[in-house]
Formats: sequence, C-alpha cells, structure tokens
Amino acid sequence: MMNVVLPSDLNEFVCLKVNDGSFANEQEVVLAALSMMRDHELACARELQWLRSAIDEGWQSAQTGRLHSSQEVWTNLEEQRREWKIRDSSE
Repeated sequence: MMNVVLPSDLNEFVCLKVNDGSFANEQEVVLAALSMMRDHELACARELQWLRSAIDEGWQSAQTGRLHSSQEVWTNLEEQRREWKIRDSSE
C-alpha cells in the first residue's frame, strides 16, 4: 500500500472529481490520472521512434543522392500536418 500526500490544490481537485460523481473514490481518480500519464508517455515514445526512423530514412536517401525539392518537402509536410490534425481531433 502506498500513501501519497498531495498539495492542497491537487487534493481539492481529487475531492471535486469524487464529489461531482466522476469517480467513486480518491483511488479511482489517482488510477485514472496515472493511466493517462502512462498512455501519454507511451504515445510520446512511439512518436519519437517514428521521428528517428524518418530521420534515418531521410539521411539514407540523401547519402544515395535521392533528394527532394523544397516544394516536395513542403507539400509532404502539409500533408503530414493535415493527417496529424485529423488524428488528433479523433482521439
């Protein structure tokens, strides 16, 4: 069993979530918060891995002379941006 002392503002927030019926008790609030934190960290790790792979792919392309024009790069970035916005709005 773990005992945690929260700062007063977080303690008030936990109590508010229990009192408004969002959660049955304080433990459920803390479990939900920790689950969200874990999920966020996992998502960040996946995104970082994707970025590293994309950088490696780009570097390998450059090393073999397969380069893109600045217009192609900007078009690709805009497409990625649109896809991210769609993905983020659905989560």
